[in-house]
Amino acid sequence: MTSLPSKCAACLEPWCAQHGCQMLIPSHPAYVPPAASLVYAPPSFFANTVEVLKQFELSYLASPYSKYPTGIDAAFEDVSEIAGRLLKAGVHTYSPIAHSHPISKYGRINPLSHDIWLPLDMKIAVACDALVVAKMATWDISYGIGEEIKTFKSKGLPVFYLDPATLTVSEVAP
Repeated sequence: MTSLPSKCAACLEPWCAQHGCQMLIPSHPAYVPPAASLVYAPPSFFANTVEVLKQFELSYLASPYSKYPTGIDAAFEDVSEIAGRLLKAGVHTYSPIAHSHPISKYGRINPLSHDIWLPLDMKIAVACDALVVAKMATWDISYGIGEEIKTFKSKGLPVFYLDPATLTVSEVAP
């Protein structure tokens, strides 16, 4: 256990994904103000748990859709359930599939058009400060997820893989 530093030594920001200091923000349950004499658990304490995602203001939940083995309706249902579990765990999450699937269905918009959905998704992605990739079936062959990963990595933002069954996470190297 170590005392909580107030800023990243590399960039002087309260939290820094680029330098990997993983400072905790005040809303995080393990946060201890710098002036306090208490101690905190280092980031490794939260490694591989959903707790590490709580330090972000808004996480973008990437998931497969068009190539999902049981169809796009099942992809919508499955990622909505994952997003709900993340929200219950205190992770502020935006899911383009959970949020856009009903719009495509009831607005009679082609749900598979990358020309329609990717520009919208990328506009929302800029408001997010972490990418969480749900490792659902076919996630690794998804064109959209590949584009989302490229976008977040190009901005130096953290990318995490999420096991949908256990909600364990692992950070992707920059």
